[in-house]
Amino acid sequence: MRGGGGPLHAAGVARELGIGKVIIPKYPGLFSARGIATADFSHDYVRSIVQPLEEIKEKNIASIFDEMITHANLDLEKEGIESNRRDISCSFDMRYIGQTTEVNVPLGKYDEDWKAKFDQAPGQFHKIHEQLYTYSVPNEPIELVNIRVFAIGLLEKPSTRSIESTSSIASSKNSRLVLLPGEKTQIQVSVFKRENLKIGSKLFGPAIVEESSSSTLLLDEMEIIIDAYENMIINLAPSSISL
Repeated sequence: MRGGGGPLHAAGVARELGIGKVIIPKYPGLFSARGIATADFSHDYVRSIVQPLEEIKEKNIASIFDEMITHANLDLEKEGIESNRRDISCSFDMRYIGQTTEVNVPLGKYDEDWKAKFDQAPGQFHKIHEQLYTYSVPNEPIELVNIRVFAIGLLEKPSTRSIESTSSIASSKNSRLVLLPGEKTQIQVSVFKRENLKIGSKLFGPAIVEESSSSTLLLDEMEIIIDAYENMIINLAPSSISL
């Protein structure tokens, strides 16, 4: 459950849907931003052809791929991606002549095996069409609709490490009056600071866990365990799940 408001509603939604476990990552309010900051660069390139495959010369397609891949490398170079951190793959959009929907056929990397990949593309198309639509027509002529190049610039990812667990029941010195869902009167609920919860710590609901970017509400008959990566794992007792 990510997003600053998510952990406040996670336990209630899980109970409503019969979900037995919820994971609250560290800094949930910043989780999406962290993902954007560490996500790989990606670019899609497409060139329309719309021509029967049997009329297309392999060398003409190779020339188009050369041009598109050169463009992809220039874009990744502008973004500061070194050549050894680039992953560029190719594919065809194909269909039986007369169809209005095409099927994407992956070709992998454009390399010395390109000629063999081009020759194998019709067979791959029939196979994928069979998987998607439960039938194929091997004798039916095929149309090449689009040529595609997908380029990824791989970024360094922040390392994650597990921390040794020390199982213990968490204690809190703070509490506040809270009106819980379904209740008519307020009750005193323990309040925990997330930064004070150690790996292996366990606490039981009802409780509130506060942190700088979010607050987590733990309902009755539920528990939180802090795992080795500092995630909060909310476990719902079987009796608290209404299916």
